[in-house]
Formats: sequence, structure tokens, C-alpha cells
Amino acid sequence: FEFMPLDEVVDEPRPAPYEGWRTRVALQVDRAIYDKILLDHARECGVEVREQTTVREVRTSAGRVEGLVLEGGEEITARHYVDASGNSGILRRQIPVPLDIPPALKNVAFWDYWENADWAVEIGVGGTRIQIMSLSWGWMWFIPLGPTRTSIGLVTPAKHAKASGLSPEELYRKALAEEPRIRALIQNAQPEGRVRATKDWSFAATKCAGENWFLVGECAGFADPILSAGMTLAQVGARELACTIAALEEGELDSDWLRGSYCQAQRDRVWQHIRFATFWYTGNGRFTELFAETQRIARDAGYEMDANEAFRWFASGSFTGDAPTATLANHGMATAKYIAQLMTRQTIEWEVARHNRFFLDVDEHERIHAAEYREGQVRPVRAFKRGEKTLRLTNVNELVVKAIEAQPDVTEAFRLLESHFARFTQDPQEIQERLFRCIEALEALVLEGWVVGRTDPKRPFLKMTTPTEPGPYIHPNQDVIPAEATAK
Repeated sequence: FEFMPLDEVVDEPRPAPYEGWRTRVALQVDRAIYDKILLDHARECGVEVREQTTVREVRTSAGRVEGLVLEGGEEITARHYVDASGNSGILRRQIPVPLDIPPALKNVAFWDYWENADWAVEIGVGGTRIQIMSLSWGWMWFIPLGPTRTSIGLVTPAKHAKASGLSPEELYRKALAEEPRIRALIQNAQPEGRVRATKDWSFAATKCAGENWFLVGECAGFADPILSAGMTLAQVGARELACTIAALEEGELDSDWLRGSYCQAQRDRVWQHIRFATFWYTGNGRFTELFAETQRIARDAGYEMDANEAFRWFASGSFTGDAPTATLANHGMATAKYIAQLMTRQTIEWEVARHNRFFLDVDEHERIHAAEYREGQVRPVRAFKRGEKTLRLTNVNELVVKAIEAQPDVTEAFRLLESHFARFTQDPQEIQERLFRCIEALEALVLEGWVVGRTDPKRPFLKMTTPTEPGPYIHPNQDVIPAEATAK
């Protein structure tokens, strides 16, 4: 899939300002270079930075951090301690904080870096699409990190890797030999020659904050890389933590609420990605046992359905908690439904097309204030809580809820929304796009049980169907396959 129409990409030299079409695409980065840029920037902003410094001990007392003892014996004390040590979890392990580990996603990953690999397609200057290719026993990534450097990796179940009897290097070479597209793209490339290996096990820390400490990034949780969300999870969490610490220092909001909101946001976001990863893996022959896992997770969320129904639900639900509107990989509900239809080979219907009167169903739910992180601040917003699910009444969700509360009839509700949008723009196309996002948001609210639909046969219905052909942003891969791939 693509984030935007390719004809909107401007062919211009790099580097260039982060504006225009660049704000609508994904950025793949070389972590070592990127991390150094961030570290140097922190230093330039006045942060005292110590590199090559080992923390030998985290001194704690009753769950509170009292200080960090460095390798040479020096002790560092502070008002707040943040563990951003990734999977090492230096502070997390010494407190210690238990982990929630989904039993069905225990994979291992092997990867190497390559120089001068070909790209499957070139888009503008320095733009391309990453390649995610499926094997019968796992999947492979092909991610260009710059003009000449490419990360190529393999993910496979830990059980399969162990049963194969092959070393990481042998299993990695076997994958390269069996995947024709990637094999063709590296014909003239040179590997770095050091195959890395890691347990690619998804997890979420049971607690992300204490009285004076926080976990952030992959230390707080790790979601399977199938959705390429690692850096987004880390940076969004870091931004929310910065807002939280600033609010704690200001002292105007309840400290327990601030810490609890931060923890819940991190866990919800990681688990949402873990659940979507579970959904994607069910489409691979090696991961068929995950159908039962999707059913279990759906049951935990309050839905009784068989495995196939749960499988479909994962592609069109779980949208209302964290995002400002229904979205998956920067695409909306319609695209998610198309993907679900493609993977399940079943017709995916729209709930909003089956009914024409909609009512907010939150009488039995807890009314709370959830945290919204914006412009460096934490703002309490009206929300409803049901078990682990939270509905934040912000952005499009708020507009839709207000509309159906005023007018349950779907036609009248969307007339109210159209009048609202007309106050900000006279562009008919823009108004229609905003109304469509409201339809997607309403569908998500219905699927997740926040809104219930009723039928009045005398009133008109919304006409919504899931297309059987892909739209402009998602399509079967049309890149030219190199001759070597087709020859073998």
C-alpha cells in the first residue's frame, strides 16, 4: 500500500524541509545515525550527556528509585528516573517489573545489512516502498535505509527455527534463496556479513511508572515488527512521557492520574499493535493456530464469536481507543475492511449500512477523564471506560457522538455534521472527505459496542459497501520483477 498518490510526490533534491508531501509518508532511518542525531540535539539543548557509562546498580526502596550507581562508584540522584534502555530494561529488571507476554507470538528474527541492493521501485528522489514478503515458514523484510544501505531480515516461529536444526546464518541464507523477489534485488549487492539474531517476542510491562520512575520505548513494551511500528511507538511514548513529567513538575494535575494515564496509554498502544500483528499472522500458513488466539482476545474484549468472525473483527475494530479517528497504517476503516475481505475471502459488511438510527450505549460504563497529549501539555478529556477499552471523546469521535446525541436518525445526524464542516470550508470535496471520516468513526464506534444501531424501515439508510477491487492506495504489487526472479 501507499500513503498517498504517487503523482503527488515532487521530484526534488534532498535534504529538504519537512513540509508538504513529505509529512504524509513514512521515514525509514538508520538507527545508529538517527540515535546520534537525537543525542547530540539533547546535548545542544543543555542536557548533560555521558556516553560509554555503565549503570552497575539501581538503588531502590519500597518501589522508589533512590539513585543510580555507576561503574566507577559514583552515584547519580534525580527527581525523575526514565528507563529508555530498550530490551535491556536496566531499571525495569532491577525494580523488578513483570511482563505480559502473549504465548502465541514467540518468534525469532535474523537480519543483516547489505550495500548496493537494487530497489524494487524508485519514487521521486530517495523514495521507495519497503518489501514484506511471505515464506511458507515465516516472512522477510527488505527495508532501504539510505541510497546504498538496506536492512534485510527474516522472522520465523522460534519452534520452527529450533526444529530446523540450522544455524541463524544457514536459516537466513535459506530464506534469501527461497524468496525470488529479494533474491533478485541483491544480485549485485554485498552483505555486511554479520547475521544478527534476537528473540522477537512481543511483550508489555505490567507497570510503566512508579513514584519517581518511568519506562519508555521498547523497555515498556515491544510489538512484533510486521507493522513497522517500533520507532513510532517509541517516539509517541517519549512525547507523552515528556508531557507527563512537565505536568508533574507544574503540579496542577493529580500525580496518580498522570502516571496512570501514561501507563495505560503505553500498554493500550502496544497491545493494539500486538493484536493487529496476531491478525496479520493468521494469513500465513505457518501461523494458523492464531485463529484461536484471535477468538480468545476478542472474548477478552467482550465479544463472543467464532475464530473466523474474530479474525474479521481484528481488521475492522480496535480503532476507537488511541487514534483521533479510525485508522490503520495511516488508512481508514474502508481500507481496513478491504484488507480483511482480501485476507478472509469473505464479504465484509458495514454495520452503519444495516441500521439508520444510532444511540450512544454507555449507561453501564465508567465515566472518566482520559489524558490527551497535545502541544507539550496533558489535557483531561471526557471518556468512557469498559474493562481495558477506553473511548476518548476527542476529534472525530466527539463530533460523531454529539451528532447522534442530537439526532439519532443517521440522515439528520450527518446533515448536522455537514453544516458544522461548512463553517470551516466551502470546498465540497473537503466536506465530503470529512463526512466520510465520520462514517468510518461511527462504524468503529458500532463495532466496538459504544454505539448501538436500530432500524426504522420508513427512513433512508447509508449506502456503504466494501469494494472488491483495491482503491488507489492499496493494490497487488505491480512493481517490475527482475528477470532473475522469474527465471528461477
